[in-house]
Amino acid sequence: MTYRVMEEDYLLGARDVIFIPAETPRQRYEGGESCDYISFNFLSDTPALPTLMKGGCHSEMILLISAIDKIQQKPHLKGRAQVAEILGVMLSILEDYVTAANLSVVTQQILDYLHAHVREKVTLKDIGALTFFSPVYCEAVFCREVGKPIIDYFIDLKIQEAQKLILEDSLSFRDIATTMGFEDYNYFSRVFKRRTGISPSIYRRQFRN
Repeated sequence: MTYRVMEEDYLLGARDVIFIPAETPRQRYEGGESCDYISFNFLSDTPALPTLMKGGCHSEMILLISAIDKIQQKPHLKGRAQVAEILGVMLSILEDYVTAANLSVVTQQILDYLHAHVREKVTLKDIGALTFFSPVYCEAVFCREVGKPIIDYFIDLKIQEAQKLILEDSLSFRDIATTMGFEDYNYFSRVFKRRTGISPSIYRRQFRN
């Protein structure tokens, strides 16, 4: 099947994992062939993971999913707590998988930096200085492993952070744009609408309602 996340398409095959943060616009398109899938919603804070993890649902993950199935077949008071524990383990395994098997040291270093500086301005030159590789090399490696260019990923992060600030309802839209490193509010508004499908004002109004 294909998932559209933040206006970008991701094609999923057997045992692939897709990670979509809360409040992120998404749409699912099923292809002509039959397709089985499992989805989980996490109510707590979740780690920073790439959107697409090819082959992330390996044998260890499948065993954990089977364990959840067995728990749900025999409901009891501790069942929800047990499922929550298992889901936490699954997230931890995905983090280890991304670091060890799916992402290079360079890409992981870039991801950590982007998440730590999401409210700042970051350029490809900054990334080159961070990793001691050329910006062109960093861009090529990151794009191959994460599925999108560095700046595109960073803008997605900024919009996700802006969504949280909008829902807090304590800052004006211009203040939010400035906080997230956008000098021009009109540009911020256009980017927000392009990535989410609605303007910042409509986004806040919808969630107020």
